Amino acid sequence: MGMNTGAFLGILLCWTATIAPTVHAEPPRSQPDSVRTVFRPTFRMEPLAYRREARPGQTITFRFRLHSSDKPLHLEVQPVSLVQHRDGRITVDERAAVPRLVRLSTPSRIDLVPQSEATIEGTWTLPAGAGQFYAVGLLVTDRTDQSAFGSDQRPQMGVRFVTRYLLRVEADIRQVRPQVAVRLTGGRLIDRDGFAHAQVLVSNPVGAGQRFEARGRLLDADGRVVMDRIPLGLPVRANQPKGKRSEVIVLPSSQVVLQGRLPDPVYAGEYRLQVSLHQGTQRLESAEFALAVSEDQFPAQRSVVARVLKAVDIQPPELELSTLRRGSRMLPLSLENKGTEPIAIRLRPIDGNGEVVPWLKVRPQTLTLQAGRRRNVMVALQVGGTGGPPALQTDRYAHLSVEAVGQHTASRGTQYLPVAWLGKPPSDSPGDDPQAVADAVRLGPLRLTPAEPSAAVLQLALENQGTRHVTPHLHIRLEGPGGESIQRQAGYHRWVLPGGQRTYKFPIEDLRPGTYRVQIDRIRRQGAAPIRTQQTLRVR
Repeated sequence: MGMNTGAFLGILLCWTATIAPTVHAEPPRSQPDSVRTVFRPTFRMEPLAYRREARPGQTITFRFRLHSSDKPLHLEVQPVSLVQHRDGRITVDERAAVPRLVRLSTPSRIDLVPQSEATIEGTWTLPAGAGQFYAVGLLVTDRTDQSAFGSDQRPQMGVRFVTRYLLRVEADIRQVRPQVAVRLTGGRLIDRDGFAHAQVLVSNPVGAGQRFEARGRLLDADGRVVMDRIPLGLPVRANQPKGKRSEVIVLPSSQVVLQGRLPDPVYAGEYRLQVSLHQGTQRLESAEFALAVSEDQFPAQRSVVARVLKAVDIQPPELELSTLRRGSRMLPLSLENKGTEPIAIRLRPIDGNGEVVPWLKVRPQTLTLQAGRRRNVMVALQVGGTGGPPALQTDRYAHLSVEAVGQHTASRGTQYLPVAWLGKPPSDSPGDDPQAVADAVRLGPLRLTPAEPSAAVLQLALENQGTRHVTPHLHIRLEGPGGESIQRQAGYHRWVLPGGQRTYKFPIEDLRPGTYRVQIDRIRRQGAAPIRTQQTLRVR
């Protein structure tokens, strides 16, 4: 129907149903009656948003085109006031009076025959203040009376859809100096599916709307820029094209939340979130917000990148090589220096005793990575080399040691990346058999650890008793004594090596005393069906 979510326009669909048993001339059959529902829009509007530039106090004329479908229509048109929600949605303000400065020059009730067109026209006199942006709405409702009975007077079963279009008339005031009153009142980092998102609260306390773009940067405790461009926009516009996604509209006397995912991982430490609001080249407002990131925050980023020396990002953080069919014997490893000094790097494939493994080759093994530069190294299997296992016989594991030394500060750090050589045939591999995987992984009981008076942390231990690494993602759902449902997730497909254990943490706020039924879904790999278990949790 052409709904433009970027313009915050809603198409409201409600339905009523008349249900009655069908009258049969023969005894009723055992099979249930079937209901066939086909929904088609009864009409469409063009455009959904009428926009133009204007002067304060000017009277503008608006015009919308209406197209009917294959049925006669009886429509009602009503000017309405608008209200904005914190996520950016704009809907009808049921409590506000009808705007007096909007006048329809076409009838408020429109009758259309099938396959016809009509127009909705009117005028709007803008306020005389120094506002920057104004908007009003037109609610178009299908009032067509459809009988619940057919021509043969038999009761019918079905669903009747009532279509409503919320149109918007907008005016940009660009000929005067705008009244800038928008305020940045809060900023923080939040967790969305394990990744860090910046969230900023913007307030507009005056009686005029504001239109602007928001720009974000992340600085460390010393004032150095960690991330220069953090996208910030209204959540309701997240699916819009990139150019429109950054446009922000705040109606009078409203508060909205701007949000955007950080383009790079953020690690434990102290930061400052720097936010500025712009209209063209003019800066409207700016503010900084202090942030603190702990080791336990944003766990999903650890499944896509590792870091050494607080400066060098490594992707991927785990390497799976294989001599099996469709497997890869060679993989690139990306190293990026996000620090301010050159860093010398040495890579060594080692076993659990720190000895170099002969079946893994890295090129180059040593390099110097300049500040702001990226470099790829190749990690490959050396099949048939001295000490190497025969192909298609067994799986082997090692670690790739990434040692980093800053050339100016002499600071040192080491990161160990797990490396797998998959050589066991699929028919003998528990990693390819869902039942074998289920038997090889053991989940412990959920344990509750108090964190604060209003918060707690659920902990769940997982042990890999198989011979191949597992990549679990855990989703838990708690059903409380009052019927409430709480959902959390962890894991994000990070490796658990054979014989390894890992404890997953699920922070939960305001967990009330009582008995909870807990459903645990463990997803073995992305796209696979979950393996489900049940537990009971008692909170005192």
